[in-house]
Amino acid sequence: MKFYNTYSKTEENFDPGKKEILMYNCGPTVYSFATIGNFATFLTNDFLKRYLEFKGYQVKQIMNITDVGHLTSDADEGEDKIIKKAREEGKTPEEIARFFEKQFFLDLKKLNFSLANKYPRATDHVQEMIVIIKELINKGYAYEKDGTVYYDISKFEDYGNLSGNTPEKLEEEVREAVVKDSNKKSPHDFVLWVKAPEKHLMKWDSPWSKGYPGWHLECSAMAKKYLGPTIDIHTGGEDNIFPHHEAEIAQSEAANGTKFVNLWLHRRHILVDGTKMSKSKGTIYTISDLEKLGYDPLVYRFFIFGTHYRSKAHFSFANLDNVKKGLQRVIDFIGRLKRIENTAGTNLEAMALIEQAEDNFDKALANDLNTPEALAVIYDFISKTNQFIDQGKINREEAKRSVDLLRKLDQVVGLFFLYLEKSQANIPDKIQILLDKREAARQSKDFDLSDSLREEIEKEGFALKDTASGQEIMRGNTE
Repeated sequence: MKFYNTYSKTEENFDPGKKEILMYNCGPTVYSFATIGNFATFLTNDFLKRYLEFKGYQVKQIMNITDVGHLTSDADEGEDKIIKKAREEGKTPEEIARFFEKQFFLDLKKLNFSLANKYPRATDHVQEMIVIIKELINKGYAYEKDGTVYYDISKFEDYGNLSGNTPEKLEEEVREAVVKDSNKKSPHDFVLWVKAPEKHLMKWDSPWSKGYPGWHLECSAMAKKYLGPTIDIHTGGEDNIFPHHEAEIAQSEAANGTKFVNLWLHRRHILVDGTKMSKSKGTIYTISDLEKLGYDPLVYRFFIFGTHYRSKAHFSFANLDNVKKGLQRVIDFIGRLKRIENTAGTNLEAMALIEQAEDNFDKALANDLNTPEALAVIYDFISKTNQFIDQGKINREEAKRSVDLLRKLDQVVGLFFLYLEKSQANIPDKIQILLDKREAARQSKDFDLSDSLREEIEKEGFALKDTASGQEIMRGNTE
């Protein structure tokens, strides 16, 4: 396997030399509904985890829940996002955080995520953050001024290696968003602990002041607590690279005295109708928004699988409609395979095709998690196998092995058979009445009526199969 490491800016062979892989994923800030952009990154994490498990590894996965410290600006400015939302809605920060955290987990279920081992909250780990700050002060990497503690980036010689924003470059190209804090030795130093105003809604006791932790610190604390000082893979969106992940490296390596992360993997942005998602343009969508427009969340999951994580994905409803058709193609194919009853002959080409498809699927994902290429392998397998079916050259055993292959590949894709199950379960009352009438006609051996009812059902877009245990129905064509 090889993956692109954001830190080294190259594709690297990934061989952890052990069975357990330690993976940390930056999770949601629970002040609002997670967007389809957020879930593009989270789904990339899920595909990666599932692929590693497909390869026989055990993945210990941690994803944090940010419920304190994430300000409205990445430059240590503005109000905490959760407190801001709480003021707007007249609620407590905890009420806001718990509500949106619950919505996040509901969306994870809708999208069929393989859940992480733990989703720790920042507010439950303030003491662990304080311990790290103490260590950084003792080692000379941090300093306190008027109750607020800052990280001195000049003391960490590798600062900027992840993002390219070295101290020298930052001085040459001063970012507009850099905070003008007179207590900082450098405007680029970042906050570890903030002394809270008297009326601030979230604050804790510390050796320096009553206050709250900086946003970057929580991931360093929780990664160390649950995974140890060095982890195999750390992921996030490309907007996390700077300053968040750059700060994480500086904090963790200075405090722990060892390498923090072996592989950094970042998802690029989702573009909506060709541009970055925008609240003012009304192009920020949630999973619930997609549902209201008639899209199963699994269709969005399939959309993300068809995009490469290092390319900007172009989201539009026209693209989503095409993805839905592609998904239905897979579902129809599974249904077609399940209806094969022929037991004669053996098609060695078909059996070889099954083995080749699995191998090519694996190779695609081993090549920097190339999910679009893996999807092309699936479509190619469907196309070639359909040709054999058209020619009557697939028997029941070969059909079963083809279905088994798709089940195996679905361990990574994570939606085919769930979508099939939902399609079969979602039978309208009108169709169920026709099914009941047809079953009665079959029992009374009125085959003309039975055939007429079959035609009526199939005109509504459903496929029927008669089995020894009764009728099987699914959405899709019979061919």
